[in-house]
Amino acid sequence: MIEQRRLLAYLIVLVIFVYVFLKEVKGGFWFYYTVLYTSLVIVFGLLILKKRREGYVRMRTVSLILAQLFLAFILPVYVFTSLGSSIMLPWPLEIRSFYPGRSYFALVYGAVLLFALIAAVYLYGKRVFCSFLCTCGALAETVGDPFRKKAPRKGMAKILDFRELVLVAAIIATLAAFMGDYKPAMLYLLVVNLVIAHAVALSAYPFYGGRIWCRYFCPLGGILGRVSAIGRFAILSDSSLCTSCGKCSRICHMGIDVADYASKGEPLKHKHCVGCGECVYACPKGALKIK
Repeated sequence: MIEQRRLLAYLIVLVIFVYVFLKEVKGGFWFYYTVLYTSLVIVFGLLILKKRREGYVRMRTVSLILAQLFLAFILPVYVFTSLGSSIMLPWPLEIRSFYPGRSYFALVYGAVLLFALIAAVYLYGKRVFCSFLCTCGALAETVGDPFRKKAPRKGMAKILDFRELVLVAAIIATLAAFMGDYKPAMLYLLVVNLVIAHAVALSAYPFYGGRIWCRYFCPLGGILGRVSAIGRFAILSDSSLCTSCGKCSRICHMGIDVADYASKGEPLKHKHCVGCGECVYACPKGALKIK
């Protein structure tokens, strides 16, 4: 009964949020879609904050809610309108960051954002973006949270990876735009940003977990994964405490065999790891810890 009341309270917050912003702005499809997206992150994020007590998880959830609300919605829509979604999504997620005709400030901002993110990931891991700032991560870690154990883990799931192909497509689309041909860019935005990242990935939550886009298609994730793998961040393990129960592997949203690392006492520095910390808190023996 108490949970139902809480859910009702969150739904009231959602209705108020939607009403306040929609009554003032007449926007197109993407505006209304972003309002719905942001509302879902807020509502399900609050549910997680009520349910979880781990400091790291709560900090991650609050960061994702604030990032989605301010960096992905309020600031680009109401303040820095010239930057749009590129205010927080660097190339190659937002290929329009380096379109010809953009203001000098926008071009410099896009370059600084990309390289600053790479440097931060080297020092602190992919979690800096994927688990604390990314809009896809925001929905995956809130709405997609109940489906963590649905992430594919065997067979072809271990070797499938289309992120490099998407990155090549982003490069081609960006170069074509510089030469005055925007058709490849429009195709990229339609197929990658709309169909795969939104329609396909979101509908796959109940069947394949919330990180399908991040794991198999995100071109930025591919870049950051390679940086993180040689960087300083890792999830450390103590093999003397590990009982090989497999709970850490089953909870991993990216389908990583965490138990294999833990049983050997090896630090987890996997290119897919987004540093969400769920495996650490799932371990009943405390064999894992975030460096």
